[in-house]
Parts: sequence; structure tokens; C-alpha cells
Amino acid sequence: RDRDVTGVQTCALPISVEQAVASARAIADAAGHMHDIARGMLARLRPAGLDELGLSACLQELAEDWEQRHGIECAFVPQGDLDVLDEPVRITVYRMVQECLSNIARHSSARHAAIRLVLSDEALQVSIEDDGDAPATLPQAGTGLGLLGMKERVAALGGTLSIGPGHHGLRVHANLPLCLPATPTP
Repeated sequence: RDRDVTGVQTCALPISVEQAVASARAIADAAGHMHDIARGMLARLRPAGLDELGLSACLQELAEDWEQRHGIECAFVPQGDLDVLDEPVRITVYRMVQECLSNIARHSSARHAAIRLVLSDEALQVSIEDDGDAPATLPQAGTGLGLLGMKERVAALGGTLSIGPGHHGLRVHANLPLCLPATPTP
């Protein structure tokens, strides 16, 4: 009986050892490619450099990479020491800017985009603006998954998110109230 099973199994796999090795290599290559894609996705969700390099450096790199990929000029204008921000704020700002740039590339005919962050003692103002064709009816935060995600992240920090006309296109603005650590007095 064992001989019958072995014979059936042998007939069911009519491939040579070379074909099996080639198939195994193809599977390993595909798995490696999937691993690289997953690592890239994770880096886009939360860049590894956020802790080591800081928010300003990560946003500058994001803007430069996005500009190269999409051919849309992107200015990054930070005001204040963004590295004093807590991790949830840094991640929220990074993801918000990332989503806005994605939307500009996907839905706008913009030639320029600008990312402005202004840090004060009370709040962080985040504005992303483009010079593209603003839609006749402005999108509302919460109507798309990306906008909904931004709205939820900002609200979780006690902030507000608005979408409206900019100088020449569309502007997304967040106001994030802050509780910065007190600076020690000498």
C-alpha cells in the first residue's frame, strides 16, 4: 500500500529537481519583494528616523522625496523647535502632511505645494497648501478615509482641522494645542 501512495505522489509531481529549485528561488524572491514592500509601507506610516532625526528632518526628507517623485515643487517652512513635541504630535503631523501631499498628487493639478509649521507656546499650526485646481465643492474632513484619519488624529490631540480655499488652491490647516514641558529657569 505504501508503494501505491508513493507512486501516486511521484506522478502528481512531474517536475525535475532543477524545476523545484527554480520554483523555490522564485518563491524566495517573491517573499523578499513582499518583505521590502511591507518595510516601505511601515516606513511611510512611521519613519524610523522620526526618533533619531526629528520631525523637521523627516518632513524635509518627505517633501524632497515627494517633489522628486511627482515633479511638483514643495516648500517646507518650519518655525520653532519641532523636536520638543511629544511623540503622538510628531506622528500626527507627519501622517497629516503625508496624506495631504498624497492628495495633492492624486487630485490636484498643482505645480507648487507648501508645508508650514508654526510652533508657539500654546499651539502648533500646521498648514499644507497647493496652487492646484480647488474643487467647486470643498471636501469635508471625514468624507474620505484619508481625511477622516486626519480628522480623528487631530481630534485625539484636542485640535481642530479645517479644509478651505488657499491663496491659489486648497489649504488644509490644523491647530494642535500643546502642553510643552516647562523650560527650567536658571
